[in-house]
Amino acid sequence: MSETTLDDLKSDYDALGARIAAYEAKLPRILNIPSASIELRAGEHYGGEILNADGTLNYRIALVTVNTKGHDWSAAGEFAKSVGGKRPNRAEARLLLANCKPHLPADGVFWLDDEYEGDASYAWYCFFHYGDTDVLHKSYERQAVVVRRF
Repeated sequence: MSETTLDDLKSDYDALGARIAAYEAKLPRILNIPSASIELRAGEHYGGEILNADGTLNYRIALVTVNTKGHDWSAAGEFAKSVGGKRPNRAEARLLLANCKPHLPADGVFWLDDEYEGDASYAWYCFFHYGDTDVLHKSYERQAVVVRRF
């Protein structure tokens, strides 16, 4: 029988560590979600929670208002800022459509905060009715939805 070396032990240690990690990955995990008392401003509606990749809370949103007047992308952002919020991003738009549908127009489209990755002169927008998103030149007029992140 050969003598065990330090390199042999380190190799066994690394292999055991990999086996433990694989085993732990299969175990259920407990995600503690603390309750919250959320203060909404007059006229706001709770939109929901945006989560991190690990399922923990990143932030919450509230629907502040909708301006059905047509705005180009920049003007929609300026309007949102003037009432203390931001245009929603794509994830936030999905939450609004799921949780605030009664407080949104039935038809039309609204600008999102996300610029199109392939061309900065384009940005994403969302349909109120069925939630699809697409890109359009920022000069076109769309409605302005405003969210507050907290």
